[in-house]
Amino acid sequence: MKKTLLLLLLAIASLGNAMAQHEPWDIYITPKVGATYSNFRGVDGGKYKLGFIGGANLEVFITPAVAFDTELSFSHQGSHNYINPETQMQNDARVNLLNFDFMFRFYPIRSIPRLSLFSGLHGAYVAWFKVNYRDIRDEVHGGDIGVPVGIGYEVGKVAIDAKYNFSARKIAHTEMAKHNLGDATHSAFMLTVGYKIQVF
Repeated sequence: MKKTLLLLLLAIASLGNAMAQHEPWDIYITPKVGATYSNFRGVDGGKYKLGFIGGANLEVFITPAVAFDTELSFSHQGSHNYINPETQMQNDARVNLLNFDFMFRFYPIRSIPRLSLFSGLHGAYVAWFKVNYRDIRDEVHGGDIGVPVGIGYEVGKVAIDAKYNFSARKIAHTEMAKHNLGDATHSAFMLTVGYKIQVF
């Protein structure tokens, strides 16, 4: 699926004629909504869960081809039917996260100026965490940290981003949670559509 979306974005980009005009210290705000496709890494089984993401990002251009991008979003993630390492039974996890991303966005191809690549640092606050409808928020780490990697394309003022978050922190905190989740970490692919508004 990730390869298909990447090829689709590149195909759209190859058709772009309009030149994106960016100057140093141009500032944009982009409200965005979309979908998450998430699972847990580090445990057996598990089917990807489709969820919601919504938020906004602030993009500040440093040069015509490089921008600093900070994003705040809310996402619903989790894993369907992952295998509990202790009981070997299937579990269902539902997680709500408040996400903070600090990234650099690059516009690397002069002939396709609306195409961007971005990466940086991802952080998240765990607002809600349930396994089989049981609240285990106090048993897991209250936050997450990782590296987001993504690609974006602009169609007029519409900004389309596809991003994958590589999580670097295990979810479980207490011994009870470790029995339930083992070495699981978050794994999430996100696709968003936003409206880019220039404020300066």
